[in-house]
Amino acid sequence: MNECYKSNIDFQCIRERIIYEDSDLLVLDKQRGILVHGGRNSLDFLVNAYLLKEELRSLSFKPAAVHRLDRNTSGIIVFAKNINTARKLSTALSSGSITKKYFAILLGEVKSTVVYKNHLFRNKRLKKTFVLDGKDFINAITKVNPILSSKRATLAEIVIETGFTHQIRAQCSFNNHPLINDKKYHDKFEKSNYFLHAFLVKFNEAFFKKNEFYAKPSLEFLKQVKDIFDVYEFSEFFK
Repeated sequence: MNECYKSNIDFQCIRERIIYEDSDLLVLDKQRGILVHGGRNSLDFLVNAYLLKEELRSLSFKPAAVHRLDRNTSGIIVFAKNINTARKLSTALSSGSITKKYFAILLGEVKSTVVYKNHLFRNKRLKKTFVLDGKDFINAITKVNPILSSKRATLAEIVIETGFTHQIRAQCSFNNHPLINDKKYHDKFEKSNYFLHAFLVKFNEAFFKKNEFYAKPSLEFLKQVKDIFDVYEFSEFFK
């Protein structure tokens, strides 16, 4: 999709990333390194340009992503193509009626399934999320299920019950298993080159014609798994 960022947009780039599309939804497999929002070099701009070109967009409503993925997070992102869909999915997100699962490569060994329950605070000036230790109020719940692990690292399936900005990154770091190479949330790392992939989004109610979507990890992600764990394929965990 990076090749789309030219003065003459090649819309084939975005067509190749489409997982599903109907009159309500556009579901894409976002590449790592691409912003969802932020001007002409964003996925939001490309999607709207594509839909206008294909005459699939109403001039009275600008299609928008209904959830966030950070620049270096790859995987499923859902765009609402009309106001009714946007409202329906916004309500579903707020009520916890949407399941989101990720693959992440974490520092250190996570030996068994663990659930992180924390109070998160977003510092808008620093553009960073902090865990407020000792707070009784919980606003973020993250389940970490190890798939492959060693003393050095863990490949984990992560399920979030809430949708706080940088939730996975902040909670995993606070609980001593930051994403490898996530410099923003762990001073040990010299670069921000972490691997986090949204592989499943499921609407827990039958909102639309299709309500469950998958996106396999990229070859780049699989190479990291191979380099760390000497395993290239883990499709048996892809459920």
